[in-house]
Amino acid sequence: MTDSGLRFRLRRLARVHGVETSYRSAGGEEVEASNDALLAVLAAMGSPVKSEADIDLALRREDARRRARRVPPVQVMRDGAALEVLLRDPPAGPGNERMACRLRLEGGETLEWSVRPGDLAVTEMDDPGGSTRTATFRILPLPSPVPHGVHRLLLDPRGPGEEQEEGWLIRAPRTVHGGSPMGRNPREWGVFLPLHALRTATDWGVGDLAGLREFRAWAAARGAHAVASLPLLATYLEAPLEPSPYSPVSRLFWNELYLDPTGAPEFPRCREARELVASPGFERHLAALRSREDVDYAEVYAVKRRVLEMLARTAFENGGDAADTLGPARTNPEVVRYARFRSGFESGGPGWWERTRGGEGGTEPDWGSLDETARYHVYVQSLVDREIGGAGAAKGGALPDLYLDLPLGCHPRGYDPWRWPELFAGGASVGAPPDVHSSAGQNWGFPPIHPHASRMQGHRYWRDSLRTLLEPSGALRVDHVMALHRLFWIPDGMPASEGVYVRYPAEELYAILALESSRAACSVVGEDLGTVPAEVPEAMTRNGLLRMYVLPFELDPEAGARPVLPEAQVSLNTHDMPTFAAFLKELDPGALETLRRRLAAEGHLPDAASVDPLELLHACLRMLADSPARLLLVNLEDLWLEERPQNVPGTGHEGGSWTRRARYALGDLDNVPEVRAALAEIRRLRPGDDP
Repeated sequence: MTDSGLRFRLRRLARVHGVETSYRSAGGEEVEASNDALLAVLAAMGSPVKSEADIDLALRREDARRRARRVPPVQVMRDGAALEVLLRDPPAGPGNERMACRLRLEGGETLEWSVRPGDLAVTEMDDPGGSTRTATFRILPLPSPVPHGVHRLLLDPRGPGEEQEEGWLIRAPRTVHGGSPMGRNPREWGVFLPLHALRTATDWGVGDLAGLREFRAWAAARGAHAVASLPLLATYLEAPLEPSPYSPVSRLFWNELYLDPTGAPEFPRCREARELVASPGFERHLAALRSREDVDYAEVYAVKRRVLEMLARTAFENGGDAADTLGPARTNPEVVRYARFRSGFESGGPGWWERTRGGEGGTEPDWGSLDETARYHVYVQSLVDREIGGAGAAKGGALPDLYLDLPLGCHPRGYDPWRWPELFAGGASVGAPPDVHSSAGQNWGFPPIHPHASRMQGHRYWRDSLRTLLEPSGALRVDHVMALHRLFWIPDGMPASEGVYVRYPAEELYAILALESSRAACSVVGEDLGTVPAEVPEAMTRNGLLRMYVLPFELDPEAGARPVLPEAQVSLNTHDMPTFAAFLKELDPGALETLRRRLAAEGHLPDAASVDPLELLHACLRMLADSPARLLLVNLEDLWLEERPQNVPGTGHEGGSWTRRARYALGDLDNVPEVRAALAEIRRLRPGDDP
């Protein structure tokens, strides 16, 4: 396709579907999407076209569909806004008969009223992608009050043979929890360590939730307000082994690897499990796993699963009446569907995922028909949910809050794209365009969410993903927050350099984030590193999210470091970056000199000529701790000048990513003078209200 007229039509169809036909690169150049890339992305979005006639037909159909629909798929109403929604003005009909309206509230109540459409006020609004620049809408007042929630607006059919029209209404606070720009700024701080890296005297070769409770108590005694880790969601720990926390099986379910089987309620009642764990051979095996420098995911999981399967059988004895563990699962059919999926995936053989994809949509899960593998997965999900709730209990109380992490996507053959195939676009993967760090761009290998399908479902999957993590957390990091605005789609079979950006309904997604974070009393941090359009930080500030200030990204050759804003989380690095010690080794001498002068001028570095890594570490931490940022996050491993990273982007667990354990066990940290000194200084600078 090279004809300019055809190119014009194709670009217009792309814009109708929210596909950006060009973007500005990290270097500032305008990158035009190729025709082939646009065609492939349109096909992935369910609008395949092959000819000029196809494009014209698709445009006419889309325009007709938009004009025929009175109720937009989703509308947002924030606190302080007028209690009204917009209806697309239909073609004039005979009379001005009353129209019955209903608002089905999230809590189950229904508000009913009626109006004469011709009596409603009229307004003109922009209509991006339509056949005209603007569209006419009627303003429909709503009954008062309308509580916070995701509600369903229903309009009666306009005449015989027509269907009831429906749309979603998101009633939400103006900002996320604690996000008011005029709110308090406690200048808190927290410590970060991946849970798999945490060492305790009783772990089984990987950090666990029992250790997390110990870690929180240890951090509380040192004045920390938060304990952060990588995502704790379910991963594939058998074939296909993929332990990356950013490629979970699901964004709705937890990783049973982090269970401590001896802490389960069934353990004292299960003689088989107690005898196995107490046997000399088993104890030697655990000691060997505990002594390793890296997590052997397959071996650790096999050992834990052997014991957990015994406990699951105990829990399901007598009809599964273990109310303390299994009770919540009986009221959550999605847990049972997930367990059936895991069982089928393990035993179904090649092609099972593809053959059965989407088959659970309308079926009610049958508790009594669960096989032993499915029962195991019901049990461990119930147990982890109980333990995570326990680890996150007393949020805002005596222990530091949990600071959890929401990954951008999930495994391409995971539960979520299997369960909701209409929601995950086939034929494309998520990634990033070429930049200074990757000249070829990046393909992250998981499918993008279809923005239009998400809207038609009222963004239910987004809501459920948030609820899973917000409830036990005091703070939540949203990975790649730019995805609320746009996401880089790479068509299958094409290089990342051929990818295009697809727009997402940011206002709707932020509204749900504000709603759910307020309900859970959980603050939100958005990962906005790298090249992001100006609209992203503006929207984050407007919606009360904390931005990320990571020192290596903020160094200026002349000023030393850019100023820190209050609405920020500050840190020396992230899990995807070199540690501070490794960063110093690679830092340009001129940049290092400028940074030293800045640190000395502000009184954080006594000797401006110092090249001692520990002195520079403490000076940088003092600078960040002394800043107005609301949250300082300290990578615990930086305090002993660890040089090995937790993750090297572009490599997997085979290359050492996500496997390395901490050099010191939790019980030994008080004997590390560098750790004691750094945390004491941070506590002095950020006392807040000590937990």
